[in-house]
Amino acid sequence: MLLLVRSPCVCGGAPDADPAVVGWLDPATGLFTAGPLPAGAGPCPNPGDCDPVPMCPQLLGLTGPETWTVPAATESVSVTVACGPVTVTDCAGNATVINECGTAFSWSAPGSPCAPGVLCGSLAVDVPDGAAAYIQWSAPCGDES
Repeated sequence: MLLLVRSPCVCGGAPDADPAVVGWLDPATGLFTAGPLPAGAGPCPNPGDCDPVPMCPQLLGLTGPETWTVPAATESVSVTVACGPVTVTDCAGNATVINECGTAFSWSAPGSPCAPGVLCGSLAVDVPDGAAAYIQWSAPCGDES
């Protein structure tokens, strides 16, 4: 969005007056609209306008029987099956049994310029007796579980 502003004339040493918005131009369409800015218009988010959230990668090796559930505020998860079968239940509740050793899956949640994404809290990995898996996840530092 490009603004069209008008500055009042200043004569004889009078103090400068603030410019006023008289319209705006949408550079994508070339359409000019007279009048004030639309509601919610403002500067684009700048990654420098917020403090980044430090993320900490974590690694866990599981041998059965054990069930791991994604910790709160987790942004991404990767599961590698060392020895199957391992059952992964995704965020939609779909359970997948993985028998092949060395098979890997990963999930990530899109974030914003100022905050990481957050995966659902229901992602789970069930490792029965005799099976093994490695789980890597990334979450805000200090939330290690």
